Amino acid sequence: GRRTVAQTGLSSATERQRNLRGACAARQGESLFGRHVWLIDDVSTTGATLRAAATALRRLPADRRPAMVNAAVICITDYAAPPPINIQLNVTT
Repeated sequence: GRRTVAQTGLSSATERQRNLRGACAARQGESLFGRHVWLIDDVSTTGATLRAAATALRRLPADRRPAMVNAAVICITDYAAPPPINIQLNVTT
């Protein structure tokens, strides 16, 4: 992963997604295989944070992917009319 700027200072969904592109990554050599993973976001405005985390998990080789991924959001805002988030992670070998 890499460092990002605070999402609160960004005014559009495109800026938020660009800010998080490549920011989430699994640790080198660590396997999540068979584990249950929770993606938790305190505030979801555009879904960019959960989407970036899901993308990082999808990039894992099949033998390092978790068995189950759950997502939770504490607060959903209507800023920028975010589209519904549909994150799917196929965990097949």
